[in-house]
Amino acid sequence: MLQMFFCIRFQTQLQRTKPELIATLEHTVSEAIKTAGGEVMWEGHRISALFKEDSPGFWLDILVMLETILAILEKVSPELYGYTVILGQDLSGEMDSYLLNAMPANSPGTEIWCSPPVQKVLTPYMVFDAPLNGTDSLEEGYAQVNHIRTFSDTNGERTYPLQKKIEAGLKEGSARNVLLTGPEYMGKGDGLYRFCLSKFKNPLVIRFGLGGTGLCCFSDAVNSGIRSWLSNHIEDPILEELDWLGALLFRERFQHEYPNYIIQKGRRFLNLLSDVYIKAAEADGGTPVFILENLQAVDAVVGNLFIDLYQSFPHKKALRVYGTWSLGTQDDYHAIKLWEPIFPRILSLEPELIPEGISSGINSGIPVPLLSEMPLDLWELAYAMGLFLHYFPASLLMSLFEEAGKNAPVIRRAFSLLSYFGIIDFIDEPRMRMRDLIKKAETILGERKNPICLLVRKRLLDWVQAEKLRPSFTMLKALFNLGWEGTDAFILRALQMDIIHETFGEIEKALEDGSFDRIAGKARAPILRPLYKTSKVLIYGGEKEIREAFFEPDPEEVSIPEYETQIQLNRANYLLSVKDLPAAVTMVKKSIILIQGQRDQLGLAQAYRLFTLASFSSQRMSDAVDYSFFAIENAKRNQDSRELALIYFYAAEVQFLIGNIFKAEFFVREAEEAALNAGRLEWVERIRFFAGRLRFETGLYQEALTIFESIQNNLSGYKRAAAGEALAVWIYRTNMYLQNYAAEKPEILLGEGLFFQLEAAYLIGDYERAVKYSELLLDVLEDQKFLFTEQPDWDGAYAQGELFMIPKSEFFSRIGSVFRALALCRLKPAGEENKQEAIRIIRRVIQDERLFSTDPNDAFYFYAYYLILKESGAAEIDMNTAISIAFKRLQRRANQIDNIETKRSFLSLHYWNNALYLAAREHKLI
Repeated sequence: MLQMFFCIRFQTQLQRTKPELIATLEHTVSEAIKTAGGEVMWEGHRISALFKEDSPGFWLDILVMLETILAILEKVSPELYGYTVILGQDLSGEMDSYLLNAMPANSPGTEIWCSPPVQKVLTPYMVFDAPLNGTDSLEEGYAQVNHIRTFSDTNGERTYPLQKKIEAGLKEGSARNVLLTGPEYMGKGDGLYRFCLSKFKNPLVIRFGLGGTGLCCFSDAVNSGIRSWLSNHIEDPILEELDWLGALLFRERFQHEYPNYIIQKGRRFLNLLSDVYIKAAEADGGTPVFILENLQAVDAVVGNLFIDLYQSFPHKKALRVYGTWSLGTQDDYHAIKLWEPIFPRILSLEPELIPEGISSGINSGIPVPLLSEMPLDLWELAYAMGLFLHYFPASLLMSLFEEAGKNAPVIRRAFSLLSYFGIIDFIDEPRMRMRDLIKKAETILGERKNPICLLVRKRLLDWVQAEKLRPSFTMLKALFNLGWEGTDAFILRALQMDIIHETFGEIEKALEDGSFDRIAGKARAPILRPLYKTSKVLIYGGEKEIREAFFEPDPEEVSIPEYETQIQLNRANYLLSVKDLPAAVTMVKKSIILIQGQRDQLGLAQAYRLFTLASFSSQRMSDAVDYSFFAIENAKRNQDSRELALIYFYAAEVQFLIGNIFKAEFFVREAEEAALNAGRLEWVERIRFFAGRLRFETGLYQEALTIFESIQNNLSGYKRAAAGEALAVWIYRTNMYLQNYAAEKPEILLGEGLFFQLEAAYLIGDYERAVKYSELLLDVLEDQKFLFTEQPDWDGAYAQGELFMIPKSEFFSRIGSVFRALALCRLKPAGEENKQEAIRIIRRVIQDERLFSTDPNDAFYFYAYYLILKESGAAEIDMNTAISIAFKRLQRRANQIDNIETKRSFLSLHYWNNALYLAAREHKLI
């Protein structure tokens, strides 16, 4: 442990005569010690300090501390009678007092004295006088710091031998966009960047392979300087959107797979950035310039995205694009051809033209010290920097080190020294200039690399905790390579996030090559493999795949509570899907007991959601409402957007089924926002469809049609085919209610499609065809034996929640029978037999004990009974009774709506409700 002592000669006298001077001096010294990580102790009239030597770059902290102390001492020394600073290790007893008194006073040097071990580590930074050769062994070997070495800050002064060659090459020819190729580590990026800085204002630098290779590289380009400049030229809403999109892409920086949602957002970000950047550059009287560095490293999907967007840029004639490509294999030439739409000209920098010393791995044009002379603490910081640059943009290096506990002056000093030693360039946004830096540093540091790995992985985990990074299997691999074995909860969360975001390619690859067990841990892997399979298949699998996955028994003796909880929740999902309600409820209850013993309680929202489904499957709507609110509260607490989207969706259906359409619409809006935040486009489409359904139920048919057609024109979820079929039949149905009778009929003749054609035939007065379709419908009806809980079910496009409450065959049999009865009594001639059959059919429907008030069509069924009685010439009292019951049911449902405008629309604009309302007025019920 390093110790330090600081003493001012005749301090008692000076405190009387110059108290402010002494106070300032002591404050500066103590603060410098604290900044360097030292513990300050006041002992009489001197300051002592203890330092732990285990932090990366520790001696650089000491260097900066001594520079700070020396600067204030040199400033005030004319007013002092002398001072002494001593640095040593393992000093004890009265040794410190002896040394402070024994050291020569008013010597010509700095009066900073160091023990031999301290001299050894500080020699690279300082020049020492000859050591003392005193009579006492305690003084032996102590030496005074003569002066601190001056290292030339080469940033901005370094010569760039390729810059002139690049400038000359770019002046040749007429092509505006040029791609520079050549071997790596030869200074292409240095030279091109310096050239652009000398010619253009604010070039936008997009660097691939430095902190990422994907969409995040575009958002990384908007560093604090570029953002500040852009903010002077664009409106706040656009800047806010750029910030939001940039944060979204930043969170995905570990990914090499991109779901459609992220690609769409990346496209939007790049379009928006290009537009505002070009306008800002032109407003400043400059030329907009993109620099694309290391294009050989870009992800293929991202590269193609940029090429496609560039070709559609409206202002591309005003834009210049320069790129660099480090050649490695013959395949590079084929890959480069893909970029011809952007770069019609390639400038090749041949190896033989490169100045001596550059191709060796350090692309510096000036002599640099031997790497063997670089201190170990600088190697530590260089290693940390190299690791950080695997995962973060260079513009964040300073803040990352500060978050890790390193003070800014130390890091700036480190960057300056690393530039001096030829390791980095551009001190503001450093780039490595040395090939295989990581491997070389690991060799030199040995076990000393472990604290640096800990420092970097802690930053990664802290950024995950702050939701700046999304956990994933690729991140888990990175953390594993940094020496982290993971926690049970984090590993499960990483797998779940990849499943939810459709980025599970790396997981599948690891399962195939056997690395999954090593990364996840041999004890966890046997549980996680089947758990991953069931979690994935619940979201993306068909009925057959789900049944096969759950045919396998769950793992036995699961000792990890988080895993056991998720296993039970998955099993409960499956049991709800196959309509084994009692077993599902039992499983959910077990999972809740397990969750209550866990700190984060991450599965609680899902458990309450499953209780919501179970409740309205049992027609316990009050319980369903309560559980949906519990689920929402817990999902909000854990900021789980995907779970929140599903909960809001099912909560909206609960409210719809009990009649509160206004609250259902509110929950639908919340569900859509949560689904968008989670990037779940397939749920966004299903939620928007339900929003259209609610518009339809309130008689706003044109608004409903607009919603349905908008979804149909922009389908992008993985259930596009099923969604397209469902939307086609609903678009047709809505057109019928808008009296657009020439609308195209859907080709689907099963389920909803066939029913809607039956309904349409009745609406346009083709009663014979309506009767024919009703016979077909009743013949083909099948019960839906499997329900989906974790994925949108377009096969039940009437309303997913209704299918949990009433079997599909029963639902369509009931409403199909009603329209059959209506059509039968309107045939020309109807005949007494048809009328009596119609009455028998409708009475079976309204007397069915399974008919319940939460059926959205219950008032319609009794109104249909009234119409049939009227067509059959029934007695007035019977018709009055039928219309009275129908109107009371309509009023009861309307009274659930807690918004006057929505209620008015529901009663007056809905086709059947309005007809019922008018009939009730005719019968003097209003």
